[in-house]
Amino acid sequence: MQALIALALAQAQECIWQKAVMEHMKHGTIARLAIKTADFYEAVLAHETTLFPAEWKKHVQIKSSFFNAVAQYHKANECISQGRYGEEIGRLRLAERHNRKALDAIAAGGSLFNIRATATKTIHESFVGEVRKLQESIERDLTRAERDNDLVYMEPVPEANQLAPLLRSDMVRPLVPPEIVDPTHWKRKPNEEIQRPLFESLVPFAVHQAASVYADKKEYVVKTEIAGRCAELEDEMNRLYQELRLPDCIDVVDPDTVPATLIACSEEVQHEGGGQALRDMLHKVQEMSLKNMDLVDEGFNVLEEENEQDEILRRQYGNLWSRPPSQQLTAALLSQGSKYHDTLQAAQKADRIVRAKVSNWGKAIDMLSRPVDDIITHLPSLRNDDSLEFSQLTELMRRLRTLLQECDDAATRRKRVVDEADSLSAADDIADALLAKATELTGGTPTVKIEPAQFNDVFALELKKYEGLQSVVQELHNNQIRHISRLKELHEQFQLIVRASTLAAKREKAIRNLEQAFVKFKEIRSNMVEGIKFYSQYIDTLSQFRDACVDFALARRLEASELARYVYSSCVDRTLMHFCLYRDTSPMKRG
Repeated sequence: MQALIALALAQAQECIWQKAVMEHMKHGTIARLAIKTADFYEAVLAHETTLFPAEWKKHVQIKSSFFNAVAQYHKANECISQGRYGEEIGRLRLAERHNRKALDAIAAGGSLFNIRATATKTIHESFVGEVRKLQESIERDLTRAERDNDLVYMEPVPEANQLAPLLRSDMVRPLVPPEIVDPTHWKRKPNEEIQRPLFESLVPFAVHQAASVYADKKEYVVKTEIAGRCAELEDEMNRLYQELRLPDCIDVVDPDTVPATLIACSEEVQHEGGGQALRDMLHKVQEMSLKNMDLVDEGFNVLEEENEQDEILRRQYGNLWSRPPSQQLTAALLSQGSKYHDTLQAAQKADRIVRAKVSNWGKAIDMLSRPVDDIITHLPSLRNDDSLEFSQLTELMRRLRTLLQECDDAATRRKRVVDEADSLSAADDIADALLAKATELTGGTPTVKIEPAQFNDVFALELKKYEGLQSVVQELHNNQIRHISRLKELHEQFQLIVRASTLAAKREKAIRNLEQAFVKFKEIRSNMVEGIKFYSQYIDTLSQFRDACVDFALARRLEASELARYVYSSCVDRTLMHFCLYRDTSPMKRG
């Protein structure tokens, strides 16, 4: 019993260790959990294990060695962060010995857990992979640590018996149920709910299979025969609406309304500010475009003015004016400015295209900016069409709308049926019925074999609860057949009358024009936003260009002033020198 307790504790502690690894906890924490796991596995072997199969003992030994290696490996990783490089090598060597022991035991062991025994497969392959992966990590880190210590740190490496023991983190402990410790517990507390036996709910495997079979049958009824058929009915009606253009074709000719899509377009245009907002944005774009172009022109004008001044001074002083011409120094700025100018020209061309769109579609957009009642009044009305019987058309529209409302009600009912089926399925638990049937079949004897097919009568009885919803779906299907037939008939009569009307085509064209105006509104507004964004960002670049031109001109002006003073001073000195020479050599002075 003590060995089994220790084994259960070891496995529980191993779960905690695995959770710590998955959550990437610190190396020290993982090391403490791993070494305690190894202690529990070692405790299993310390107790009487004569009743344990040999494979169990081998498995426990391998686990003990593995977790000792894991603990030392993670402790070695902790030593790196603390600068204890010698201890790191010592613990890696110790980890390598423990893990090598686990690998040797795996290679020499027999078959475990019904897995084919080979020289390398003595336990589950996933665990063998973990041991081998740990060995590779240890060897890689040990090689690196020994090289670094020999070349850089040169710390002494302690032996295994000189390493400090690892701290333990004990996360599990055995608990005995109170009803076992104190049998009089229930006599003292008779009203307390009695905890049932641990495996009381354990049922025959055939019951689980039967539950799975019923779940499949239930899913087929709910997902296919109820929800699936409702979805098919919905798709069929949507295709019919698209084919007959319902209810849009009615709204187009009805003089008292307009299509819902056009109402939504009008509301969005009004929310965005309508045509006036587009004109304001266009005005802003034009102002920003001119401001950007002015910056380029200012830069060119400054350079041109500086070049003219340089030419004047060059003609004035002749060969004495020794600095480079402005045209040689401004080539880069002029080239850059030309690129900016070309970019602005292209942008202004795009602005003219947008301006033309505003001019072409402005009236239609302004109409969309008005209330819906004004739009209805603006559109041609079939009441004024003398070529048709308007009362007959009105009656057909009324009957079509009534039929469409019935179809909408049917769609709402289909959705409600699907929701009810999902709710019923979620709460559908036949475990008690299956257990009762299993008891009936086995007579309480666990040795009697039962098959899922023996529960078919239970399945049939329990699935009857969905028959009501299935009947509703069938009723909806039958009603939809009648609705579709009637819709097609009325729509054909409706279209015959509409085609005979000249105003109907004009009204539809006007509505389509307004819908297209909405598309153009969105397109123009998007163009405006992009234009404003472009000019807002480009103005910084052009300001830098203008400032660079101004700075260049200022620097050249100062340079010209200094050079002019130098040239003037040189001329004065040369004149004085000539005067002195002339005075010294004149005949009057010699006489």
